[in-house]
Amino acid sequence: MKSLFKSFVTSCLLFTSLNTMISKDRDTLELTGKEFVASSKLGELQLHHTSEGFSVVKDEITYPVQNAFIDKPLRGITRDQLSKLLGRGNDVRMLSQEEVAEMNLDESTTVVLEGAEAEEILEKLESSMSSNYIQITQTAEGEYLLHLKTRLLGAGPGLGWWSYLAARGIVYGISWSIQGTIALTISATCTPLAGIVATKAMAVAFAAPTEACAQWFGIAACVVVCTAPTP
Repeated sequence: MKSLFKSFVTSCLLFTSLNTMISKDRDTLELTGKEFVASSKLGELQLHHTSEGFSVVKDEITYPVQNAFIDKPLRGITRDQLSKLLGRGNDVRMLSQEEVAEMNLDESTTVVLEGAEAEEILEKLESSMSSNYIQITQTAEGEYLLHLKTRLLGAGPGLGWWSYLAARGIVYGISWSIQGTIALTISATCTPLAGIVATKAMAVAFAAPTEACAQWFGIAACVVVCTAPTP
């Protein structure tokens, strides 16, 4: 009887312990690489969040982060609030031309969003253009500090336009340099008249390829500047 009772108590304790471990695992929010940054000098770190707060994991050892070393917006933050702050679930995906074609929409089709739906779409669009992340630093005494940072996507349409013009200018500059070098070489080896004729001929021959390259590189530069993440 005592043996049976002892086995029952042991089973209950094991079940309670296992249930507690599962609850802690479910409560733990493990941040991904894009959601936090840390210097390589600090080693390989993991950042976890639970109902008890933040903790840094290094070499399988957990180091709780004190509230005094955490930026105010992150203190006492809940799991849902942290997920929203870091932009989880706010990804905006652009439809491909094939997906749009399958919707059988014509040019006169207008989709109107009002109220909560419109606010939700606008909020996701806004969050897709910027994202928050956490920076981990360390004091001389070994305490970890958490700083809330914002990463903006792109440098804006103004710089995008100037990068477009700059890329086009570089392409045309290279093209004119090549044409000038060839014309000078012909003038030196033949006659000045031959150099003039070659210059006019190259201007016609190089016009279309130069414009195509300038357009391509200009658009590429504009897209990179407008969409590249900036810390």
